[in-house]
Amino acid sequence: DYTVQDGDRPDSIAQKLYGDSRLDWIVLLVNEIHDRYYEFPLTSAEFDEFIIKQYGSVGEAQNTVHHYEQIIQAQQTLSDGTIVAERTVNVDLTTYNSLASTDRRSVSVYDQEFKTNESHRNIKLVDRKFIPQILTAAGRMYS
Repeated sequence: DYTVQDGDRPDSIAQKLYGDSRLDWIVLLVNEIHDRYYEFPLTSAEFDEFIIKQYGSVGEAQNTVHHYEQIIQAQQTLSDGTIVAERTVNVDLTTYNSLASTDRRSVSVYDQEFKTNESHRNIKLVDRKFIPQILTAAGRMYS
């Protein structure tokens, strides 16, 4: 397991972990990433550029509702330290307006895009001890 840090790229991860930036294809292949721009986390600057291109400005994205949610169960921490995740369902505007303010939330397009971007941060990496075997197998496929 690896958490992509702001500024990490597939080639820089490959350089850091495998000593060769040209092995970026292994990072992408293992994680089934076909589009580096939309399936790999954007840096903070890239994310802001994306938001501005899509929505005109960061402020506009923050003020535009993507969807409404009803909070079915708030996140809880049990006495043994176990965290019970929050549960929500998407609802329409009429249902949203009928709920108590503590039982509802509107999600902006900015927050939704941010959540999607962050979901790409946790990736899998091949242990470096297997890299020679992968390269040998890849060489056989192309010879």
